[in-house]
Amino acid sequence: QRTKSLLQFVNELLVLSRIRIITSKEMNKEKLCLIDIIKKQIAFFKPMIEQKKIKIKIKNSIKDNTRVKINLKDIDLLFSNLISNAIRYTPRAGRITFCLDDVNGKHKIQVAIIDTGIGIPKNDLQNIFEDFFRAKNAKIYEKNGTGLGLAIVKQIIDRHQGKIWAESDEGKGTKIIFTLNKI
Repeated sequence: QRTKSLLQFVNELLVLSRIRIITSKEMNKEKLCLIDIIKKQIAFFKPMIEQKKIKIKIKNSIKDNTRVKINLKDIDLLFSNLISNAIRYTPRAGRITFCLDDVNGKHKIQVAIIDTGIGIPKNDLQNIFEDFFRAKNAKIYEKNGTGLGLAIVKQIIDRHQGKIWAESDEGKGTKIIFTLNKI
């Protein structure tokens, strides 16, 4: 078990280093539909979702043919990290909602992933995207974790010239919001 944890830690460090080294100009970007990527990631996590009896909802107010120019590998990793966190920190029979919206007057899409999990203490909220940071209550609720998942997510959003932030109330859930540029 310890070896498995160390291997995960090393892999996450390597991913974070790779993301920081390769500039956005060097990335291979494709025109893709975010909703398709989200559905694929939800399907991947379906066994965990069903085991915890978590309800999933998608609210999509953008046109179905709306595309973003993104690196598929990076965005898959972004959603994988965000969905696994939402599942991990949401109690049994909780809810995870994905909201996709156009940002008014701008050429951006805003994505929010909202869970009914343990939330993040106000004092910890400003640090969640830093390397190796884990909120105090997260360490209690889930012993395993490297504190690199959200740092990786932040680097991916930065490479795509987007913005990311979080809103949370301890004990009431977390909302991770980010923007990406439309084509």
